[in-house]
Amino acid sequence: MILSIDPGVRQAGAALFENGELTTAWLSKGDKEIAGLVTWPIATAWAVFEDIGAHTIPDAIQHLVMEIPYIYPAQFQKGDQQDIIQVALMNGALAGLFLNVPGAEIVTYLPKQWKGQVPKDTMIERIKSKLDTEELSRVQIVEDKKHQKDIWDAVGVGLKYVGRL
Repeated sequence: MILSIDPGVRQAGAALFENGELTTAWLSKGDKEIAGLVTWPIATAWAVFEDIGAHTIPDAIQHLVMEIPYIYPAQFQKGDQQDIIQVALMNGALAGLFLNVPGAEIVTYLPKQWKGQVPKDTMIERIKSKLDTEELSRVQIVEDKKHQKDIWDAVGVGLKYVGRL
């Protein structure tokens, strides 16, 4: 089984694949109480790990595939660059949780490695076009459009890994 992740500081898109097929995709949100004890990225990594239990057991996941942040040259930077450090922390925390899974492989992609410079909305349509009707029905729909994009990115990362994108 493959778990693909689009990481974030307070939430993360996640998708599970089995035999190359999307089985489910969802948004995990960090818990405020846990974040108060550690940090938001670690709370979010823990939320992903806990949410897996609704779909499978963590030991069934043999491949953890994650997008990792990239620091662009100054003229191309968007947003708060400190967020990149927080996202990297979430990646590391989640990877650390999977170090105890026997035989698990951890794979990372930079954004340009899996989606190139394609605009986000165009990429989402491309991802949807690679899924059949049944797989599309397995993608959680959330009200917040930005967070919905996180889910689609997690699906895209997984599709890249299984060779369908």
